Amino acid sequence: MPAYLAGKAGKVRVSTSTTVSVQEWTFEIKGDPQDVTSGEHSGYGTYVGGVADGDISFTGVFDLAMSTPVTTLAPNAILSGCIFYVNDTSGASVSCSMIVSSFRINTVIRGKVNATVTGKSTGTITLTSL
Repeated sequence: MPAYLAGKAGKVRVSTSTTVSVQEWTFEIKGDPQDVTSGEHSGYGTYVGGVADGDISFTGVFDLAMSTPVTTLAPNAILSGCIFYVNDTSGASVSCSMIVSSFRINTVIRGKVNATVTGKSTGTITLTSL
């Protein structure tokens, strides 16, 4: 029996104790296969694993009272102990440290103020119960 989930319970922890309110998060884990094909491979490509890393993005409503200061999310900041939860703060998750590449605030006349943080994983990526 499938165990589908709605995205409404996804959460992001950006430090060992700070969970930020998000509307969306994305974590794309990528490999970097290296071509080692030679004439001895009978016309078939042969690859070895290269470096793996992740592209990360999360967006939420900008909250002036949030416990994570905006300076923590500044470009080039290292966020240690990040956890990207699929369903609340238990079960399936992706964790790593992250280097922030951009912090964007978006305002509109008829709407809320959103903040988007993007970055790259740094170090080990751990998948839990995926």
